[in-house]
Amino acid sequence: MTHPSKRKIKIKEQERDNYGRFAKKLRVADNWGDDDDSGWDDEVDMLNEKDKYELVWSDNTHLERKKRGPYLAGKTKKSTYFDKYGPSGCFTKAAKGTAKITIFINKHRSTPDDFEEVLDDMEDEEQAKLDLNERIEILKIELKKQQNSLSVTEYNKKRAIFEYLRRLSDNDGKGKVKATLPDQKRELTEFERGEIIGLWKKGHSERNIGEILGHPKSTIHDTITRYKNSGQITASSRSGRPLKLTERNVRQLVRTLKEDRQQSLEEMTKKFSESLSISVSSNTIKRTLHSEGFFGRAGKRKPFVSEANRKKRLEWCRERRDWDDEWNFIIWSDESRFMIFQNDAHHWVWRKPHEKYDVDCLIPTVKSGNQGVMVWGCFAKDKIGPLIQVSGSINASVYMGILENTFLPFYNSLENNSQYIFQDDNAPVHRARTVKQWKEDNSIIDFPWPAQSPDLNPIEHLWDVLERRVREHKPHPKNIEELMVILEEEWNKIEPEILTNLVESTYYDSHERPDVVKYQELFLDKIYDYVKFMAKYEGENMEQIPPTLGPNDKEIILVTHDECVFYSNDGKQGVWAKSGELPLRKKGNDRSIMVSEFLSEECGRLKLNAQQIQENPSIPKEARAYLQPGKDREGFWTSEHLIDQVKTKTIPIFETLFPNCIALFAFDNSSNHAAFKSDALVASRMNLKPGGKQPKMRNTIFGPSNQHQSMVNENGEPKGIKQVLIERGLWKNGLNADCQLCKDKVDDENRVDCCARWIISLQPDFLGQKSASEEVILEAGHKCIFYPKFHCELNYIERYWGAAKRYTRENCNYSWSGLQHTVPAALESVNTITIRKFARKAWRYMDLYRKGVTGKLAEYAAKKYKSHRCIPDYVLAELNK
Repeated sequence: MTHPSKRKIKIKEQERDNYGRFAKKLRVADNWGDDDDSGWDDEVDMLNEKDKYELVWSDNTHLERKKRGPYLAGKTKKSTYFDKYGPSGCFTKAAKGTAKITIFINKHRSTPDDFEEVLDDMEDEEQAKLDLNERIEILKIELKKQQNSLSVTEYNKKRAIFEYLRRLSDNDGKGKVKATLPDQKRELTEFERGEIIGLWKKGHSERNIGEILGHPKSTIHDTITRYKNSGQITASSRSGRPLKLTERNVRQLVRTLKEDRQQSLEEMTKKFSESLSISVSSNTIKRTLHSEGFFGRAGKRKPFVSEANRKKRLEWCRERRDWDDEWNFIIWSDESRFMIFQNDAHHWVWRKPHEKYDVDCLIPTVKSGNQGVMVWGCFAKDKIGPLIQVSGSINASVYMGILENTFLPFYNSLENNSQYIFQDDNAPVHRARTVKQWKEDNSIIDFPWPAQSPDLNPIEHLWDVLERRVREHKPHPKNIEELMVILEEEWNKIEPEILTNLVESTYYDSHERPDVVKYQELFLDKIYDYVKFMAKYEGENMEQIPPTLGPNDKEIILVTHDECVFYSNDGKQGVWAKSGELPLRKKGNDRSIMVSEFLSEECGRLKLNAQQIQENPSIPKEARAYLQPGKDREGFWTSEHLIDQVKTKTIPIFETLFPNCIALFAFDNSSNHAAFKSDALVASRMNLKPGGKQPKMRNTIFGPSNQHQSMVNENGEPKGIKQVLIERGLWKNGLNADCQLCKDKVDDENRVDCCARWIISLQPDFLGQKSASEEVILEAGHKCIFYPKFHCELNYIERYWGAAKRYTRENCNYSWSGLQHTVPAALESVNTITIRKFARKAWRYMDLYRKGVTGKLAEYAAKKYKSHRCIPDYVLAELNK
């Protein structure tokens, strides 16, 4: 049985008359109580408790009034909330069809009538004779005596007047003031502090400043005192609210994040709070993770690689890390699909605002049925292979047909094809038994390939090159037939250089170039011949360990050199800013300063101390050189600048600091450092015939008997290559000045007499020609060496530049005057111990390269074993596992 509703129960219980109709209830007035229970007895007593209940009267309420504005004036009235949600508000259902309550308010009277009457009564002649204190006493007596006879409204009126007059009396009769709540404490702005200091400097007293600016005297006093003590008007930094998380909590939070990188912020917050049994907000978690360098980012989509396959990939790479020419004899192959319409990328067009939907500005798309073709292709390092269309799905028989009809003719066309290895991935059709048997029958060597490794196949990048060229082709393909024609056309246009670069960029870096590897070995052998004469620096404080020298030996000190440019507008790249409030920065790098510096482990920067400067007034203070680069300034740094710096600054300072030592100057292979003097023996500067614009070269000697040879004729014109070779008995009829191989810069050790320039460049006196800077250093009795190309990690001054750049970016003010002040300070901020640690890492790289550890493995070892100058043998054994 269902229960009756409340409405039915209420109707059933309602009284009815004799006729069954609902009886009308008589309205009974509510009992408001009498005056005795009004509860205002205690209110009068509270007036006597002045110190306990007290209003605060502010001197600057006129500012509050200006800020607040009239109550019913302005664009948005202050009664907006009441208009919307009051009894007659527009959002109140009961207010439908009724007038707003504000129409009952007299807008022309700002003070109630009764209140004005009371005030007028106080202004009559009898009350005027009484002073203010007497009026207060009269009101106080009336409030006490008439508290039971006055109504609530009358009592509140007299009480307000009494309180108003009492406050007026406490203000020493200086006039009426507005009653308001105390202003919220706030910190003065720098402008307001500047106003205070400005008035104080003009001779105003603290009291006078407070009256002028409307600030408390204590605030004025504190601001002036702070300026006297520190000379600054900015507020001192405060410790702020204590951090919610300790360093241990932060480390635990990072571990929680690393357990699942894909968990949401809410999940991480809940999990972390439960583990610590404390309440931590998600904002605190996010802020802490940001400070640790973790940010929410969209994950990159890459092919999945299982843990087992990762190990196999690593092992595959380690087995082939010493390969060199072997990569030249691999045929790379794969399949790929090309679509007529490309819907998964942004395409930019140049158009006017109203040309948004013009046909020429539209990128065609299709909802479904986007047609495309599957192709198979292959290539070797310097030769493009065939590209064919594959119809339908690929199975073992289809793939064998591709190999038989397409691959095999290309394979047979290669020279020394028996040396080539064929690469294809581990797709099931590629590893079918019939396919393996076909390869064995045709003597095709299969290249073992790790699973899930498309990134190791350079043909994947070749597909990208082909895709871009097809999209750039005009007109665009409209069907499969046109698409296939364009694919074949663009495939056959791919240059051999692109193929070579793809292979070398995947499996080579610049360190592995044959010429670079060869010179690296020579450099390491040469510099380690000098190591036994050098001091070492070990330990946390990089203390010196002197070398063990013989009676006639001298200590050798490595002095490294490099240049660096600092720019005025090179500041921090990242800033914290609100959305839409990014700071404006100057365009471009603006003016710059180029610094040429020499460093050594012995003393850091090459410079004299105060005592040495006084004892050697003719010696420069430091070896550092500055230049303002630019056509309209001091020009650009040249070899002449470097030679002048070495001759007039570096060598004199070094010999002053280390009088019984030999300097080993180390430079990189920049054009300025390797530049020759104008009369140097350089084959590329010579003409085949005498005269012309070729320079006059210095006299030389040649042959086993050191025969003297002048490079200038009796008439003063320089000799040409032909005449020099005739005098040496090396000229052959029919020689040209240059051959095509030399023009293409093809290196071949077996080529000795292809052209006249190549023959003379191989002469011992031309091969032994020193650069201009090296000649200056050798003449001074010191030594010179050049770092291998692309080996900036061996020059520890590069890390010195990095530390200085960090300083200038942190202190950048984007001005030329600021740059002139910041650059010297940045260079001086790197101390000698830090420079020695930079050098220790460079020596660690040299030791690794010398022991055959290269590439990423060398980078890993140099970073991990940072306290070592040389890598121990047991570490090498561990690395080679």
